[in-house]
Amino acid sequence: MSTPVPQCAANRPTQGGLVVPWVSVELAGGSYDLGNMHNTRANRCFVERRCQICGERIGDTVVFFVATTGLVDMVAGEPPAHPECAAYSKRACPMVAGRMGHYRKTPTRTEGHAGEACPTPGCDCGGWVPTPGNTDNAGRAAERWHMVWCNEFDLTVPDEATSQLVSRGLVPAGVQIGARIAKPLKIRPVVAREAEEASR
Repeated sequence: MSTPVPQCAANRPTQGGLVVPWVSVELAGGSYDLGNMHNTRANRCFVERRCQICGERIGDTVVFFVATTGLVDMVAGEPPAHPECAAYSKRACPMVAGRMGHYRKTPTRTEGHAGEACPTPGCDCGGWVPTPGNTDNAGRAAERWHMVWCNEFDLTVPDEATSQLVSRGLVPAGVQIGARIAKPLKIRPVVAREAEEASR
């Protein structure tokens, strides 16, 4: 049974029956790497308060997907989402929904032949370039994910130069922005512990 797609994401392309998130890397052949985020788009989501799924601006309440280790300091590396798009991802995304016990060990599609060419005709960028500072999760056990609703969040940036760009409303490239959640309204595990243990 397919998961109903929220109205704000209805015009997004699909791949393998799943809505392609706005932050996913597009490949030259017209397909997408659902396991990799386009760094500049991800940063725009943080800076411009956009949804990582549909790309539209988010109103008062945003939802972050936060791994268990991020709950200690309330930090999120995943960009925000509309509550409706987050509800869709909770059911549709295999990693978030707890249907994958480990991150993939093999290279992602952007790291192989499919990522050697840019999807923009005539571009001479040389293809996909991994973002410096991204952590390598290859083969690591997947953490439990939690949905955290909030109205306010502060950006986390790697250095003062990035902070200066962001303060002027500019979206930096080649760095990784995150969020520190202020005053969470609600925190819910994506998968109930009982359901997670039963699936093992």
